Formats: sequence, C-alpha cells, structure tokens
Amino acid sequence: MSAQVLGREALVRNLSSFREDLVERLVTAVEITQSAVVDAARREHGAGAHSLGRFETQTGNLEESIQPGGVKVDDRFVSGEVQARMAYAGYVEQGTSRARAYPFMLPAITTNQENFKARLRAALRGAARG
Repeated sequence: MSAQVLGREALVRNLSSFREDLVERLVTAVEITQSAVVDAARREHGAGAHSLGRFETQTGNLEESIQPGGVKVDDRFVSGEVQARMAYAGYVEQGTSRARAYPFMLPAITTNQENFKARLRAALRGAARG
C-alpha cells in the first residue's frame, strides 16, 4: 500500500513562505525590544539616582555607550543583544569588592520581558494568519 501527498510542492512553498514571514516578524520583535531595553537602561541616572538604587552619571558616557547590537538569525534562533561598551560598565552593573552594584542592564531587560513575550506571540500569530 502506498500513499501519495497531493499538492506537495504547494505545501513546501507555503511552509517556506511561512518561515520567511515568521523570521521577518521575529527580527522586528527583537529590534523593537532592543530599542526598548536601550531606552530603559539609559533612563534616570541624573542627580539623586544613587538614592533610587541607580548609578548617578558623571559624564553621560556610560548611557551613550548603551547600544543595540546586531540581530542574528540561524536555522534555530533569532537573537539580539544590547551592549554597554564602556570598559567600566560591568563594574557599575555588578559592583566590585569596594563599590556596590548599580544594575542598569538587568532591570532594563526585566522591565521589557513581558512585552517581548507579547511581541513574539504576535509575530507567531501574524505569520500563521499569513
């Protein structure tokens, strides 16, 4: 007994098109979230920030160094990164043996986590609808 799948070529085309649309939507979701994380990490570091548990900027260099990295797409993942490019950024984020931590990146990521999940769900729904 043998079975034949009718419309196999159309199915393959549709799946390929779905994948391309989904990846495009996921890249957009990642890029929007990267921008939101950058904005959140850069916010509220003026005078009095230490009393709120945030670093208090002296020059603005750390905030300016917070930038979105690239978006990477491979067969299994779509990923993006946000970087603070000042050499001392890690010391501010994590603290040292002599200075307390003033996290800015982790709170920015945490703040945007639920919105990112919603964007991912919307991307999947949008791709499924075509």
